Amino acid sequence: MMLMAAPFHHVRPLRTHLPGVQAIVTESARSFGRHTHGQFGLGLVMDGGQASHSCAGTVEALPGDCITVHPDEVHDGMPLGDRPRRWFMLYMDPDFVAGAADAYEFARPVLSDARLATLLLRTCTTMARLEADGLLVEQEGMRLLGLAAGRSLGRDEVPGRLRLARQLIDDCPSEQFSLGALAQAAGMDK
Repeated sequence: MMLMAAPFHHVRPLRTHLPGVQAIVTESARSFGRHTHGQFGLGLVMDGGQASHSCAGTVEALPGDCITVHPDEVHDGMPLGDRPRRWFMLYMDPDFVAGAADAYEFARPVLSDARLATLLLRTCTTMARLEADGLLVEQEGMRLLGLAAGRSLGRDEVPGRLRLARQLIDDCPSEQFSLGALAQAAGMDK
């Protein structure tokens, strides 16, 4: 009797600097049966390809595609072809995502969007730095969520309100404000 070797599988956690946000890089030839996560997932396929069942039916993701999953959404995953795939994934607790909007939903389970992929890689790089600025990481996380939901990346959409947050910073320059505190001062969500 010949024993079959288990398919290649390697998971590497990454530092995030944000409570409620986990990041991993996975390289795997395994197929995963149907399962759920309690968090929002936003990732990027870097090599290989993946097919999965999602809320939109069966979808395929290739290198450069972003993949998404909602909390408790039943999904699976299998490699396309006979080679492993590699992907980066951010898992965000619902409380973290609630700061982006009252009701949040990804636009689609697979997003072929070069801007989103670039921002996701930049955010990953920023989060992994030992001296990462928590406010910058949180701000990039909120921009990621906005873009993944199909919203604009514009920085100057509400300049009048942003002046209120800027005034708070100017009034207390030594204070370390969270993105939530600045958003509250401006009367906006994160």
